[in-house]
Amino acid sequence: MDRLILLLVVSTNLLAAGGGHYGPSSLVIPIVNILIIAAFFMWKIRPSFINYFSGKHDSVKEISERAKTQKFEAEMLLEKQKKKNASLSEKIEEIKNQANQEVENFKSDKEKENSLKVSKLAQDFDAKVEIKKQEMVNEINEELLEKVIASAKDKVKGSPELSKKIDSSLTQGF
Repeated sequence: MDRLILLLVVSTNLLAAGGGHYGPSSLVIPIVNILIIAAFFMWKIRPSFINYFSGKHDSVKEISERAKTQKFEAEMLLEKQKKKNASLSEKIEEIKNQANQEVENFKSDKEKENSLKVSKLAQDFDAKVEIKKQEMVNEINEELLEKVIASAKDKVKGSPELSKKIDSSLTQGF
């Protein structure tokens, strides 16, 4: 290609150096030469231009189709998000109501549970007090009985007559 341009420049210079007359008719030959060279370039370069621009056309077409589908998806997502945002306050209110209801349920359950525990503890306490009272009565009875026996022994030891009566009554039972 560089050679062709060099040939064109040299031939133009040769014609100009030929000493011909100057005017509009002297430009006809160089114009014809340039048109021939331009037609040759167009003939040789045209298929590569066609391939280049058709490839660009296809890639631009693909990008355009992808952009259309992405635009459609984005619009759908936007609509979906708008619907979510519109119902967001309702959702928040619903969640608050559920949370309040759960808190109330928890409070009532805990109150019931605590009252049951308190009543059970009261019953346990009453039962323990009753057991302790019974144990104390039994201990008092045992102590009283021991004192009565001890005093009876003292009386029996102090009086020989009483001792004989007890021995005789014991032996009669056998």
